[in-house]
Amino acid sequence: MGKKKRKRERKTNIFIAREGDREEIFINYLQSLFDPEKKITLNFPLEKGGNSNVILDRALKSFYSKVYAWFDEDDGLDDDRRNILEKRWNINFPSGVKDRDLQSYNTNLKNPIIIVSTPLSVEGMLIRLFDFNLPTLISPVLSKDDFEENKKRMKTSVKGFMGGSSDLEYYKTNLTKEKILLKAKDIVELQLLLSIFNVKSLEEGD
Repeated sequence: MGKKKRKRERKTNIFIAREGDREEIFINYLQSLFDPEKKITLNFPLEKGGNSNVILDRALKSFYSKVYAWFDEDDGLDDDRRNILEKRWNINFPSGVKDRDLQSYNTNLKNPIIIVSTPLSVEGMLIRLFDFNLPTLISPVLSKDDFEENKKRMKTSVKGFMGGSSDLEYYKTNLTKEKILLKAKDIVELQLLLSIFNVKSLEEGD
């Protein structure tokens, strides 16, 4: 009698539109901790950069079963993209809702799942993750120059505490699974990033 063929486990394919290398490095590090056997296949578009509208457009074009768009809150989604999200998610946003709060209305996690880095950029999330103080920002933000100065302050702050280490080196030394799960209780972006790997924060039941 011949041997039974072992069923090949189907991998989960996930598409993630992001702004640049820093975001991709962070997601790959999360995978090294929470999916070391790489049962989940991460697919990043070749294109990088662009504002929130551009990054969301890349996600909207994807036909993967699970799609994420991770972008900064500085530019703001235009009305056309918000209307598309309303149709995709089958909801209506309240007037004046901020980009950072849009995903909270997508309770069924329909595609695309959006992750909005706050304040301003992925560096803002990293500063909070590592328990450093956010730099003083220009307030109110009145122009594109103000945005650029604020982001520069964020990047400088991250470079300051990472010192000469690369992002990955710093994560390996200073970022454990336990710390990530604990901090995810208070950082919405981190909760959503963990959902890529079907992981919940400690507060949610771990």
